[in-house]
Amino acid sequence: IYVEMRKRIKDEAKDGKTEIANRVQKWLKRLNEGDKKAISYHDKFYGISLQHIHDVMNRLKIDTDYEYGETFYVDLAQQLVDEYVTKGVLKENDDGSVIADLSDVGFDTPILLRKSNGLPLYASTDVATIVFRKEKFDPDLVVYSVGNEQQFYFEQLFAFSKKLGFDYKKYHLSYGMIEDIDSDTGKRQKMSSRKGTVLLEELLDKAEEKVREIVEDKTVPKEDIQKVSVGAIKFKDFAQDRKNNYLFDWDTIFNLTGYSGPYVQYAIVRMRKILNKRKDVIFDGEIVDEYGYEMEKEILIKLHEYPDMLKRIVASFSFHTLAAYLYDMARLVNAYYEKAPILKDGVAEKDQIARLK
Repeated sequence: IYVEMRKRIKDEAKDGKTEIANRVQKWLKRLNEGDKKAISYHDKFYGISLQHIHDVMNRLKIDTDYEYGETFYVDLAQQLVDEYVTKGVLKENDDGSVIADLSDVGFDTPILLRKSNGLPLYASTDVATIVFRKEKFDPDLVVYSVGNEQQFYFEQLFAFSKKLGFDYKKYHLSYGMIEDIDSDTGKRQKMSSRKGTVLLEELLDKAEEKVREIVEDKTVPKEDIQKVSVGAIKFKDFAQDRKNNYLFDWDTIFNLTGYSGPYVQYAIVRMRKILNKRKDVIFDGEIVDEYGYEMEKEILIKLHEYPDMLKRIVASFSFHTLAAYLYDMARLVNAYYEKAPILKDGVAEKDQIARLK
């Protein structure tokens, strides 16, 4: 519905009309003023949307501790705008709109916090979240996961929040677009479908279909199919530098010999199969001193890098570093599996135990 409404508003604007856009604004105004019918519509759509989001989150094994929708902040946002106008922090224009002048902190463009019709905007509710989070959580860091195109806006917002005295750290976790190949032109484009938008749910469904096509054993449980498909999509997403656009390619995403989630999963399954056979000796805490660990040298060096790498990721949110590390480790483990017999006949017990550890 949202996509369809945006299209209709855009189409009528080409003809110089604003009928649908005006109706949208009237309903927003009614919602903002507490109109019962508007609230009932809002609650209905909100419930449908949230249920869908939760269904997708469950498939991705994601959950949340707190969920506050935008309407949760509207009343506080309006109160704060009134308060800051009274204090002289914000300026009310002749038409009733309210702006924040940021020229003193390096921005020529002001932020609009209230429309002339009295309605709040994203900036209004974003300021309200900054105040609310300070009071409820007193955070050290708040991360905003929003696309690259909003970079300038967040620079403005963070500068304004400092002016207000809320100087706890805020980080814009920006990311690029996912692209695919246009079948008509052969050129890269923003990933799309005939409906004009790609739903994550549809992407997950298609990924499961692809895995079913690849897997020769048709008795593989649905749960395992889901693990492979979700793992493939997650790894593809994490493997790119998040600030850049990337090409979503179904052929490479499930490549069992390349830079992919299934390749990493394959290495893990291989290792677990061996480890499960001798659980008795793995975690007893003792090291086999009389073993040279020459064949394990590269793996041990790679393991040694892990703590520092995590610190770098925490500092820069460079998740692709972790994906690269996991792939390198999987590659080393698979190579080790080929050259170092572990539980085969003829391997001394002490060597078996050392290699298992």
